[in-house]
Amino acid sequence: MIKSGFYDSDSNESYRCLIKAVQKEQGSLPSVEKHADMLSSNKLQGLKEKIGELHYAKFAEQQERRELNKVKRDISKGALVADSISNLVADMNFAELPKSKIYKNQVKSPSSLIICLSDIHYGADFSIPQNEYNPEMSARLLDEYAGKLISFIKMRKDIIHVHVVNLGDSIEHAQMRQQNTFEVRKTVSEQVTEIARLIWKFLARLSEVAYVTYEGIAGNHDRLNGNYKNALTGDTASTLINQIIRSLAEVTDGRVEYVEAKDYYFTDIDLMGHSFAFVHGDKHKVDSNNSVLSKLGDIHNKHYDAVIAGHIHHYKMTEVGENRFQVNFGSFKGIDPYAVQQGFASSRSQGIIVVNKKGYEIRRVTL
Repeated sequence: MIKSGFYDSDSNESYRCLIKAVQKEQGSLPSVEKHADMLSSNKLQGLKEKIGELHYAKFAEQQERRELNKVKRDISKGALVADSISNLVADMNFAELPKSKIYKNQVKSPSSLIICLSDIHYGADFSIPQNEYNPEMSARLLDEYAGKLISFIKMRKDIIHVHVVNLGDSIEHAQMRQQNTFEVRKTVSEQVTEIARLIWKFLARLSEVAYVTYEGIAGNHDRLNGNYKNALTGDTASTLINQIIRSLAEVTDGRVEYVEAKDYYFTDIDLMGHSFAFVHGDKHKVDSNNSVLSKLGDIHNKHYDAVIAGHIHHYKMTEVGENRFQVNFGSFKGIDPYAVQQGFASSRSQGIIVVNKKGYEIRRVTL
């Protein structure tokens, strides 16, 4: 190169032309067509790689944004519920609540009473020719139910201890009704905290005439995730309501005792030689499968006298053995637009079980 008078191959075009001339004589240069193909292939490959990089970057950004939004939603939902619960407890005037006249160490009851709360669906709001329901009616019906129970306990004169079991569907939710959310009033956090307040007042009223224990399980409407396939076990409104009741019970000594349910979706009670199982009824088809009682007995290694559920919004009692029953209690809602659409009909009702050493009696309570 230097002998030929060239000192810089990078900047000297004449030298590069000389090299190409030699390569052409040797036949080592690609043809015009092949050279064009090489350029085209290289550019296409480079373009593909660039598009791939951009697509991957965009996909990664979308995933990151999706995860961030999920975290933001979870934090916001949790913060809203936490704030609502804090406000509920802060606003509660404990002086207005009746003081219990009966304490745990005084409970020697000839008979006991199991009181069920089933399918309150607080937050539902509808008006149809057959029926109407709204949050204000929920409050009124809970008060009416408490009044009937207090009168019954006073009339009996042998009941000192009552066990309140919440069978689930305390709230209506909104994600369960994506096609007709107009039938739902109030946010989930409002539904949870307001029904917790109403249940607490219900328990406090009962504590005027008896020692009260409370436990609750979840129903399908209590799921915080509307899609049951994506729901986390225990991620329910029932869990939040239970924690509120527990907190209130702890700061109001002697009025109400909170009892932890056996499971998020199941609990049982043993009283005076009798055993009762409680489910919501969506997973265990108490109304249509007569083997539910025996299967629950096998699972929990216990002889149950009866299994009690809600869910179907009307009272049904089936004898499935010698003095053994599968029972569904009704709802606070009564007939609603969904029931009309499906051709169902029912009236408002709840249920109780009177228990003593001689036996037990299951009763329907109309509202």
